[in-house]
Amino acid sequence: MNNKTIFPEFSDSSRIWIYGFENQLTESQISIVDDALNHFMDSWNAHGIPVRGGFSVIYDQFVILCPDANQNVSGCSIDSSVKVFKSLNKKHAINALNQNLVYYKDNQQVKAVPRDEFQQLINNNSVNQSTIVFNNTIQSLKEFRENRWEVSVINSWHANAFQLNISV
Repeated sequence: MNNKTIFPEFSDSSRIWIYGFENQLTESQISIVDDALNHFMDSWNAHGIPVRGGFSVIYDQFVILCPDANQNVSGCSIDSSVKVFKSLNKKHAINALNQNLVYYKDNQQVKAVPRDEFQQLINNNSVNQSTIVFNNTIQSLKEFRENRWEVSVINSWHANAFQLNISV
């Protein structure tokens, strides 16, 4: 995936929110997510002013939501985006709000596991310091474009949060 081409109409200073789904989405689920987010984009407002924004489904596992940097998106307008994902979970059992999951690549396939299971994968050497993880905490399009989203464990917050087996 070329991170430089996502949201080309928005500047590097644009904020982003990354939502990771518990499971890889099927084609029909992607259609449901697209419909919900297109509807949301048509009505997204910040302080009564329409928000110019966009979204992208990536790896059939993540949604990146991005408003134009010139928009004053805060509080209620951010909460309204979360409501979309709560509704997707309630109506369609498509959950992107589980904060206990760690996303990583296993043979180029995205996997999502609970934190304790991720530690077990580290302990049994299924995951190591060069395993690619997804840093869903990045906040700007610049960070995304600079490839700070898909990084090795050793270069992410994961290195501090989990006990790595690092041999010297």
